[in-house]
Amino acid sequence: METIDTHFHLPVGEMTVTLQDVALLLGLHIDGEPFTGDTAYDWYAECERLLGLRPDAKTITGFSLRLRWLSQHFSKFPQQVGKHTREYHSRAYILYLFGAILFTDSSGDTVLLMFLPLLDNLELVHLYSWGSATLAWLHRSLCRASRRGATQLDGNLLLLRLWAWERLHIGLPQIHSVRAPQMHAPEVGKGVSDMVEEVAKGMVPQVQPAGELP
Repeated sequence: METIDTHFHLPVGEMTVTLQDVALLLGLHIDGEPFTGDTAYDWYAECERLLGLRPDAKTITGFSLRLRWLSQHFSKFPQQVGKHTREYHSRAYILYLFGAILFTDSSGDTVLLMFLPLLDNLELVHLYSWGSATLAWLHRSLCRASRRGATQLDGNLLLLRLWAWERLHIGLPQIHSVRAPQMHAPEVGKGVSDMVEEVAKGMVPQVQPAGELP
């Protein structure tokens, strides 16, 4: 069995992305029901049942669906929206979110269809531990990327970037505090028209010292 290494080895020790990071950085649930994907489906029929459309042969490759197809057919709501249409678009949006952010693959344009049956009952989707799943997916991707000859890294790279920004503090840009502009009170006796004229000329009204009011 191969050794799985998902840690970053630093001079001061080892670091890795944890469930706490997932909860704080992404706001995903790290508790809830575990789940596994099943590939024993007729995916064309499942897409037609849960998304309302049947993809063509070029849209499904193996067990994956092209994200471009989801974007083309579900980016806009039709004029007449019923219950089933809302559910179709909701599943398509979540499925696109899985493929584009949470569970990305090396292609960058597909999502595994094993997630689609989990969206059958939308009222139960929140019960799953999506945070644990996306972290496990990222750890597996880091393990593959650490092997000799690996040239690609997939998984939730947004989580990895946010984690590196918050935890490593190496190479971060220096953010200087922005000083608020100083506001000067107008001179006593000046009206709005005088103020507008001074601003137009690039003049900033100054506050007169106490005791020197006209």
